Amino acid sequence: MRNVKRVVLFALAGVLVFAAVGCGDQTAEANKAVDAANAQIKAYTQAGAELEKLMSDAEALPMDAANAKKGVELTDQMTAKLEEQRKAAEAARAEISKIKTMKVNDEFKTYADKEIAVTDALLKEDPVARALIGDLRKIYELVASGKGTPADVEAIGKRIDAETKQLTDLEAQATKQEKDANAYFDAHKLGGG
Repeated sequence: MRNVKRVVLFALAGVLVFAAVGCGDQTAEANKAVDAANAQIKAYTQAGAELEKLMSDAEALPMDAANAKKGVELTDQMTAKLEEQRKAAEAARAEISKIKTMKVNDEFKTYADKEIAVTDALLKEDPVARALIGDLRKIYELVASGKGTPADVEAIGKRIDAETKQLTDLEAQATKQEKDANAYFDAHKLGGG
């Protein structure tokens, strides 16, 4: 689940300091929205690092009944971390969206749209990651119960492979959108340079 390493690159803090200057009383509000979005992105990133650690811990478990029970517990913790990420991404999106109604230049509003698209792409990963964690849990439950057949495990394994591919594709989409937003930022000299 490589996507949990993702660090979303919102350059908004520096952007608003320069781009919103001279836009009347909206500058302070825009900067507050950026600060709030950046705090949420930091929470998203932290939850992602913790989720990755949980995934690594689960992958390291030997596949026997006793360790499978530990795996089930780890999937509960993974789900909680994924929920933290989702909430943080939604909160960051909400903060960035506020910029759309503020008195800032059109180029900055377009840039905000591009960053919103990045956040939306991250949010599209959530249900796929939930399905993957759910399938991991099913494998651990089968092994812990001793009732699973090799065919059962193989079928779930195929779903996990498909979910992993889908997550990789969604991550590539988010990365492309992120690069597009950064290129737009640079091309329009939104950092004041």
